[in-house]
Amino acid sequence: MTPAAALLLSLADDHAPGATLAELLTRRASADLGVDWVAITAFGDDGYLGPAGISNAAAQLLEDTQMTTGEGPCHDAYADGRIVQQPDLEATGHARWPAFTATVVGLGARAAFAFPLQIGSIRLGTLDLYRGSPGPLSDEVLSRALVFADAALLVLMHLHDEVSDPEALASRAADVLVARPEVHQATGMVSVQAQVTLRDALMMLRAHAFAEDIPLWEVARRVLHHEVRFPASDVPRHDRS
Repeated sequence: MTPAAALLLSLADDHAPGATLAELLTRRASADLGVDWVAITAFGDDGYLGPAGISNAAAQLLEDTQMTTGEGPCHDAYADGRIVQQPDLEATGHARWPAFTATVVGLGARAAFAFPLQIGSIRLGTLDLYRGSPGPLSDEVLSRALVFADAALLVLMHLHDEVSDPEALASRAADVLVARPEVHQATGMVSVQAQVTLRDALMMLRAHAFAEDIPLWEVARRVLHHEVRFPASDVPRHDRS
């Protein structure tokens, strides 16, 4: 079992009525990584969509600031596909993100970190960490944060919304993580077949998996083995690129 799958499985112990998997994951990240606020953000073709999960109400305010100002760690991490680390917002954040920094420092944030959530070249969002005191992430915390980022990616791929069947969830998570290259390759094939963007192609794969009640990796395998095709004629006009 992969570390991310084991992490998702362990969230069953944190289950709270009505809580989504994204919310449970951000709350666990806050506790395990020693940070004060955590958010999983989603991006679409038109840019920042908003948080898919937050650890608390203050995290929502910090994410609202990124949406309002159009700048901040999640925007840079998503655009560049690299981890963004800003360990001292008061000292250096104003030069990088003046509007964002001025607001979040007023809200109590002193350090911010963002991890891109992507599969191959397809970027879906970011995992955002904030702390009320300045300072870098230790190597140990950074390593653990990467596991949380893997788990957050699975959440954004709509692996599951709630922890109703944790064992099945962990199994599917392991399958998807192992099959990442195949999913990426299949997404590229569907993009060419259906004449859509890579993001839309991934959405089509996920929709097919949901409709057939099979794992995403199995759909990818069938595409790669030419057992399933997505011709352009089957794509609604508004989905075409």
